[in-house]
Amino acid sequence: MFNKEKIKYFKKIFAYLRRYRGMAFGVVVFSFLSSIFEGFGISTFIPMFQVLSGSNIKINVPYFDVFKSFFASHNQGYFVVLFFIFILLMVILKNIFNYLNTITVNRVSNLIKRDLRTDLFGHLVDSSLKFFNSTRSGHLIGSISVYTESVSGFIFSFLSLAIILCRSTIYLLLLLALSWKFTLLLLVFGLAFFPLARWVLIKVRRISLRIAEHVSTLHYQMSEMFNNIYLMKIFSTEDYEKKRFNQTTDQLAWSYYRGSKYSNLLVPIFESLVMILLFSLLIVVLSIARSDYGLYLPSTIVYLYVFSRFYAQVNDFTRLISNMYSQIEPFKLYEELLRRAKSEVLLNGEVQIQEFKDKIEFKNVNFEYDQNQLILGGINFTIDKGEFVAIVGPTGVGKTTVVNLIAGLYLPNNGSILIDGVDTRLLDLRAWRKKIGYVSQEIMVFNDTVRHNIQYGADLVDDIKIEEAARAVGIHDFIVSLPQGYDTILGEHGAKLSGGQKQRLSIARAILHNPEILILDEATSSLDLQTESFVQESLHKFFDKCTIIAIAHRLSTIIKADKIFVLHAGRIIEEGRHDDLVAKGGFYSFLYNLQ
Repeated sequence: MFNKEKIKYFKKIFAYLRRYRGMAFGVVVFSFLSSIFEGFGISTFIPMFQVLSGSNIKINVPYFDVFKSFFASHNQGYFVVLFFIFILLMVILKNIFNYLNTITVNRVSNLIKRDLRTDLFGHLVDSSLKFFNSTRSGHLIGSISVYTESVSGFIFSFLSLAIILCRSTIYLLLLLALSWKFTLLLLVFGLAFFPLARWVLIKVRRISLRIAEHVSTLHYQMSEMFNNIYLMKIFSTEDYEKKRFNQTTDQLAWSYYRGSKYSNLLVPIFESLVMILLFSLLIVVLSIARSDYGLYLPSTIVYLYVFSRFYAQVNDFTRLISNMYSQIEPFKLYEELLRRAKSEVLLNGEVQIQEFKDKIEFKNVNFEYDQNQLILGGINFTIDKGEFVAIVGPTGVGKTTVVNLIAGLYLPNNGSILIDGVDTRLLDLRAWRKKIGYVSQEIMVFNDTVRHNIQYGADLVDDIKIEEAARAVGIHDFIVSLPQGYDTILGEHGAKLSGGQKQRLSIARAILHNPEILILDEATSSLDLQTESFVQESLHKFFDKCTIIAIAHRLSTIIKADKIFVLHAGRIIEEGRHDDLVAKGGFYSFLYNLQ
């Protein structure tokens, strides 16, 4: 039932519990004390029944004789009252420690669940763009919610085993004291149950893997559909999306049913075995006792009661083990995702550039997302401080990859990128990115206030500066016309804004950061020509001393650029000013005349 792989995951639990070792130790102590008091309460029935029935059957438990002598030395009415007072005290103490155990187990498992989620989310956030480009966002969302729930459930089940094992031990000792021969017979007979249990648990584990995969697919489909709701409506694919979603939910429901079918199979089988054994015990007692039922009946009643309690614990143990088996596969998936996320974290250097003073250099830079899929090859260029540089070329030639390399979102596979002579591999990349403003053609707007969207990433910015940034791109008047002005919630993906308004807001965000380097990735592509001209003037006014790197398809926006790099097939094929490149009659001239 427990091979090396399972033992490995049991060992991993101790690593998660290490930071909460005090509470974990408390679980063991509370479980032990709760079990002791319950055992004392139950075992007291044996000497009491023996005194009441006059039975002299010897039971090899020392404190039984003490209780029996005490009961026998008092009248029945008095010792019955004392007996019930003692039982009440045992029940109260048992429940106190049982309660402390329950809330401690829940506290530890919830704290670990929190740690699992924050650890995974933290490593995912720190991962490179390459990792996110190769991983479905819905899968990541599902992982944070589903896999962490399974891992914490695994640990919760493990902690719950403590009280079960303590109680089972107490009950087993009592059963051995009452009849060690019959108890050993029961244990041997129970071993026949384990091959079946192992087969069932293997089935449960395999099905749990399918469930985890279906849940991940479900999250991915929902994320994909909601992010592309406009496309779905335009092309009237509602029925197709419903059918696709229903297929996944059908598969998930069937897997849940199969998992339930097997995981719940152990209880009725085990209960049937228990009933066979109990009936066998009654038959044996009746055949031995014959007419002297009074001698054997008290011990038999207590034995049956203790056995029923022991059986309940074994039943709970079986259920918990089944749950743990079903959670091993999600546990493995969690660990694998965490390992991948850690391996994809860009190593952050320690060198900090206090101020960008000189230049950015690409020296024989190669970059590929996957092996044998070269995106950039042999890239060499220099961008001096204060220059307005443009990168142009057909779609898919690597223009956005170049600016992502400058921002340290990727590191080159070969060659080097130098910032003021320092390789980006040595830079504190987060500190470096603080000096960069970025305006993308894929505009990012949060479901929050206008104010929050403009000041996102900028610390301690007052309202006056926020308004100045908004006025600079001509969006202030529109904002104050909104019902709550700058406090208006913009909706999912900025649903209350047009494409041009989103782009202005994005540019205002960059202006507010007052960056030393401004990257414009098709920053004015959603604007009409008049508004584009206005925004271009605003950008140059605000960033007259800033280094500007612009990616442009609309070549009219980069006529004044100090340098233009022409990318084609992952290589720079032309470099120069607009007039010189047009006069050269090369690929840039072809693109310009085409427009």
